[in-house]
Amino acid sequence: MSINKKVIISLSILLLGAIALSTFSLFNPVEAKGTLPDEIYTSDYLEQKDKDKVDKEKEGEILKTIKKVWKKDKPKNNKFVIGEVLERTSYQLFTVYAPTKDIEHGGIIGYSESVILIKSNPPLVFLTSDPASIPEINKISKDELNGEQRNVFFGEAQKQYAKSWFFVNAEAIQNVSYKFPYGNGKSFDVWQGPHGCNGATVATSTECGFDLGISNVTNDGNIYAFANGIVTKCVICMSSAYIRIKDTDANSARYVHLENNSNLITGITQNLTQITQGTKLGNVKAGTFTDTGSCGYTSELDGTGHVHYYVTIPLAIESATFNASGPTSGTYTSTNGSGCTPPASGTWFVSASCDFTGSANVTGGIYVQNNTTLRIIAGASLDVNFTSYNVKAQTGSKIIIESGGKIY
Repeated sequence: MSINKKVIISLSILLLGAIALSTFSLFNPVEAKGTLPDEIYTSDYLEQKDKDKVDKEKEGEILKTIKKVWKKDKPKNNKFVIGEVLERTSYQLFTVYAPTKDIEHGGIIGYSESVILIKSNPPLVFLTSDPASIPEINKISKDELNGEQRNVFFGEAQKQYAKSWFFVNAEAIQNVSYKFPYGNGKSFDVWQGPHGCNGATVATSTECGFDLGISNVTNDGNIYAFANGIVTKCVICMSSAYIRIKDTDANSARYVHLENNSNLITGITQNLTQITQGTKLGNVKAGTFTDTGSCGYTSELDGTGHVHYYVTIPLAIESATFNASGPTSGTYTSTNGSGCTPPASGTWFVSASCDFTGSANVTGGIYVQNNTTLRIIAGASLDVNFTSYNVKAQTGSKIIIESGGKIY
C-alpha cells in the first residue's frame, strides 16, 4: 500500500478509574470538604507505598494537580498516598488515595483517583477523571497494557465522558442517531413485541425484545450495526448466532437469529471489536430451527425470518421509539447500511470488506480490522485530517488504493 502521507497509528485505550486495596471503599465524587492548604505542594503531604518509584522532584507537580482538580473529601491530615506504580517508557500510571481514616491491615478507607504522569520536561500530570487527560491517554498504544492492567484503571471516572466500560479513543466512537438493523431502503414488520422485558416499565432502563420480520431473507436479510460501539458478546450456536453491541451512551442492541456460517460473524467473534454504525453484522437465519444455548429457536416459513432485536429501553430509533409498551406492530423502513461509507463523526472502523466509491470527509481516523479489506476504487477519495488522526490496517487486514483513488 502506498499513501503519500506516511502514517503510523497506535490505537489508544482510555484507561480510567481507580484500583482498590484490600479494604478500600470508593464513594461517589462529592465536593471537597475543606480547602487543601497552600503548602500541599511539598512532599510532606504525599506518601509513596511503592518504594519511591515516582521521582521526588515530580511530587510537587502531582500535588499541584491534585489541589487544582480534586473534588472529593480531603485526606486525613491532608496527606495523600500513591499506590502501586505502573512504569512505562514515556509515562507512569498509578492511583492516588485520600485516606479519611487510619490505614489498618494494609487497607485504606477513603477516596481515590487514577493518575497519568507524562515523563516530559516539565512533567505533565493528569487525573484520569479530568477530560484534560484525554489527549495524553489517547497516545497510549493498545499493546502497552494487558487486560488485567486495563481493568485496574477502569472505574467510575470514565463515565464522565465515555459512559461505556471500554472503548478506543475518545473521538473514535461518537454516536450519530440510532438506525434500524436492516439495510438502507429495506422495509420490515414488527411481528411481535415487546417481550422479555423482565417486568420493565417505560421509565426503566433495561432491555426489551422485538421480532422484526421480513418475507424475503435472500434479498432483504442483511443486518447492520445500530450505532457506533463495541461488540460485547458474539456467540455461535449449532444453527445460528447472536451479537450484542454497546454504544458509548451505554445503550445496547442484541441481534439474535443470525446465520452462523457467515464470514462476517466469524470475523467479529472476538469480543471488544470496535464497530461503526452501518457495519454489516451478518444475515437473518431463515425458516424453522431449534438451537442450543442462548441463540433461541424460531418457526417461520421457508425464505422468511426475523431478527430477535433486544434493545435498551426507552430508545428512539429512526421513526420508532422502543419501550416496554411497543411498538407491537407496524411496517418501518430502514436507512441503515447505506454501503461502504464513513460515519458522520468519529473514527471509521471497517469490520467487513467493502469498496469505497465517491468522496467523503472522515472526521476521525480509519481502522481496518478483522482480516478485511477496504478498497478505494479508481476516482474515489477520502479526506483525512492527518494532523490529528491516522489510518491503520490491523494485521491480516489491508487497504488497497486503486490507480486514481486516493486518501489524502
